[in-house]
Amino acid sequence: MNVKEIVEIIHLNLPNCRINLLSCIPCVESLQGYQAKGNSLRSNATLRMVFAEYQRMIPYTYVHLINMFDALLDRAGQVDPADFKDGLHVNDQGYAKLVTYVKTRL
Repeated sequence: MNVKEIVEIIHLNLPNCRINLLSCIPCVESLQGYQAKGNSLRSNATLRMVFAEYQRMIPYTYVHLINMFDALLDRAGQVDPADFKDGLHVNDQGYAKLVTYVKTRL
């Protein structure tokens, strides 16, 4: 089952429900990207591509797509390592930014 099918099942069963689809969060590529790990496909470019595909494949008005990348970028448009425990998992500061960001888009 894929994300589009899950969205359609939710809408079929709860037609008045607003569905918020969050993108994956970015990683600190120097620590957790495919070049750093050598055994992973994870890269911020790939994650952005996946979200762009969601936008293309899930154009329904009842689905609100939220790009979580913007919540974790610094003023220069780079992922802020201070928001992460290990380059992949966000810390308390990172979660606070994500929560604030999502709340402003609901």
